Amino acid sequence: MSSETPNEGGHKKPPIPPPAKKIPAYNIDQRGDRLYQVISLHKWFAISSLLLFLFTVAMVLVDYAREWKTYQRAFNRLQIQKTQQDIQQVRSSIDDAKYKQLQQQLQQARADQQKNEQDIEKIQKQISDLNAQRFRLNQNYQFEKATYDSEKYEYEEASAYKRSNAQKLGDQL
Repeated sequence: MSSETPNEGGHKKPPIPPPAKKIPAYNIDQRGDRLYQVISLHKWFAISSLLLFLFTVAMVLVDYAREWKTYQRAFNRLQIQKTQQDIQQVRSSIDDAKYKQLQQQLQQARADQQKNEQDIEKIQKQISDLNAQRFRLNQNYQFEKATYDSEKYEYEEASAYKRSNAQKLGDQL
């Protein structure tokens, strides 16, 4: 088929373009198919990068040197000094005898707490053992009740329909 004959849809196929002219790549700067010079492009990229870097450094320095930051640093120093003075004042007002007595009471309370924790653990173990025993007994009760209910149903069915084994089932129940 030629390129000018219609195909199944009734339309003509477009003509095949001729192959592109091959230009060697080693001569790329002198080909003239670019709208810019690579060397000047590198130069402008370098200049813009340096300017961006300098503006960023200047912005950080200006932000760091703001007037209110010196006041803030001074306030922080004063607050640290005041806190240290308050700590010294509180330390000097503490009664050492009372502090030692409170330390002993704290140690005694911790010892009592450990003893109570051991007692609580023992009681918790007893509770879990009793719960396990209760569960086992409840399971046995439920199994026996299920067996009883089954036998009771069989007996009631047999007596309702006057079967011959009704007396035997009643004795078994």
